[in-house]
Amino acid sequence: MKLPRVLSLETLGFIAVVALFLGFGQSVGWRAVGVLQLVFSVLILRRREVPVGWEGREPAFHIRGLWALLAGVVSLGLAAMLLLFPEQTVMKLGS
Repeated sequence: MKLPRVLSLETLGFIAVVALFLGFGQSVGWRAVGVLQLVFSVLILRRREVPVGWEGREPAFHIRGLWALLAGVVSLGLAAMLLLFPEQTVMKLGS
């Protein structure tokens, strides 16, 4: 079993988002979440693979091919919504 690095890119992104939420408010924080979502969406579209499993363990299985592309496009749409309309997206998805 591979041990995760202490400061992975995901961890640094999380720290940056929390700092933006605390420093600049919800609108900027949700836009930062949209930027992270955009980065991960592009990674999904480039790899054409989505690992599925528990955090910290090897993936149980991978979604590949057309389904991975569909997941990437849906993720990209969510990223665009968070970047362009952060308050409305959070209110709509939260209700």
